[in-house]
Amino acid sequence: MNITVPITTPTITSYPTYASLLSVTDLYLQSDYAKYMNWFMLQFVNTIYFEDTGYIIFDNILKENTIEYCEIIDREVYNGVQMQQSGIDFCDFFIKQLESGYAVFLRINQKYIPQANRDHDFNHEVLVTGYDSLKDSFTVWDFFDGHKYGSIDVGRASLSESLHTFERLNHPYNPEPDKTSKIIAFRPKDISALEIGYDPRLFSFLIERWLTGEKVGHHCYGSICYDLIRENIENGGRPDIRALHLLFDHKVALHKSVGYLMHTKKIDYDQAFLHDIETLRNLIHTSRNLTLKYNLKGMRDDSYKTRMLGIWNQVISLDKGVCTRLYRSVHPQWKR
Repeated sequence: MNITVPITTPTITSYPTYASLLSVTDLYLQSDYAKYMNWFMLQFVNTIYFEDTGYIIFDNILKENTIEYCEIIDREVYNGVQMQQSGIDFCDFFIKQLESGYAVFLRINQKYIPQANRDHDFNHEVLVTGYDSLKDSFTVWDFFDGHKYGSIDVGRASLSESLHTFERLNHPYNPEPDKTSKIIAFRPKDISALEIGYDPRLFSFLIERWLTGEKVGHHCYGSICYDLIRENIENGGRPDIRALHLLFDHKVALHKSVGYLMHTKKIDYDQAFLHDIETLRNLIHTSRNLTLKYNLKGMRDDSYKTRMLGIWNQVISLDKGVCTRLYRSVHPQWKR
């Protein structure tokens, strides 16, 4: 017996929480492209840069781009620590959820997953989407052993072992930040019953929020992140690889959104505009690969700073032009 929850390759893969959500919700692209894109384009327009850590996440101002709050999915939330204390078999629980059409999002200890090649506790988010009774194994999605976001088959014994430390790693008294006792089972709602219209005023507000930027304590919103990353490079630092991956995803989402607006004639079609967004995406991808290359080789000379600043100055200039143009195309006062 095979139990598989329908999923697709997600648009965004920089963090498991986004990849897991979009693995399920991107299926709407096949059933109601316009309605889904009206939702999607509002969720991934802006970012938050944490100056103290160098991390970047998508701005959740609308409380919609995370599994915990997204309104286009049905979800059931469980307390994993309480489940473990009550003696509930997690693998049996996963099978029941999969049979009901729910994917399951939770943290496991990858130390006990053979394909992850970890020799220490590593508490990380994964998505469980399938079960094969003949092999007694589960389909589990994450970044395993440094690879891109993808799935592996994990036997029941290994998956059970990866959850033996769940209470210790996810208990409220654990001082480590990477913990949560939440286990979330979720599936897409019937999109035909959802009312999701195109909102140019809200979209233009979010673009303006990106363009103007704002700094509140260590939280930096919008394009100000580019200036702070450049300052870090100028001072001999290197951006976090995950931050560059998320900025790449930010441009992937931008390209997808602009393509939708042009396809549905909400803004004028302009191939040069799409090309500029592609160039911006490619520049950020190049900066990520360059940083990864220097990190892997342990190179600390000034050539990295020189090359990276050259790329980053192009990114800052092109991004401002692209987003200003989009704002003027979408904002109601500019509409013809």
